[in-house]
Amino acid sequence: MLPAAIEYLLTLKDQSGNPVCFMHQFQVIVPNFPPRGNIIYSVAPPTPVRAYILYEYCFGEAMVPHAFNVRITHGPTEVLNAIISGLYTSSRSGIFSVLGKQQPALNVTVSNLTQLAQYYELSTQFLIVTTDDEYKTVIDALRRMHTSKSSETLASQTLDLMKKLSPGAVPAGGF
Repeated sequence: MLPAAIEYLLTLKDQSGNPVCFMHQFQVIVPNFPPRGNIIYSVAPPTPVRAYILYEYCFGEAMVPHAFNVRITHGPTEVLNAIISGLYTSSRSGIFSVLGKQQPALNVTVSNLTQLAQYYELSTQFLIVTTDDEYKTVIDALRRMHTSKSSETLASQTLDLMKKLSPGAVPAGGF
């Protein structure tokens, strides 16, 4: 089941009736992660893509619990810093990060804490937003999630009507 915000974003269409974002998945698998080894990688949208919206990640069920320390950062924000236990490998975890041309990349640092080679797997689910116009639509929709366009239009019309009926009673910028 998708988070409500993601379901909502998937319903958005551009002026031509095409979806403004698409679901995608990114997976990293290291079948023989070196003992006491580290891997550092970054996730950022490639050039033709405007943004990624990450909403979920999960670790592979075949991973040995407590074998890895994983640190995920998005700019100065630490999204995750944990030793990956069975809880992480048996369930999905929620996240909400917008990675775009103007935002910093998502950085992942993985450390094998054991003396043995281990299996490592991380999957992330995200939406792809391809153009600047689609990005503006998505960001506007996220800002309006607690309201709706129709309620904002109704509020604006009400304010205009109040200004006409009682000039000077309503401040120029509204309430």
